[in-house]
Amino acid sequence: TIIRYVLGEEANEVKIEIYDLIGYLTRSWKFESGDEYCQKGSHEVEWFLKNDMGMDVAKGGYICRITVESPKGKVQEIRKIGVIR
Repeated sequence: TIIRYVLGEEANEVKIEIYDLIGYLTRSWKFESGDEYCQKGSHEVEWFLKNDMGMDVAKGGYICRITVESPKGKVQEIRKIGVIR
């Protein structure tokens, strides 16, 4: 699964978190200022359908939360992901 987002300006921090439908954190990424994923422009992060421990996730629904902190403030976006095996 490809997670895409666009930054209109350089960010101080970008966090991507994937939760199962019960609310447990399944997978997360954190990028900080200076990282290519915090630069202005379009970005893609690939999720190989594994949790933070490297185990395959179950089929079903997941929630992806992208949080961007920039000099202008904090913005969050929520997306749904369906895993079909």
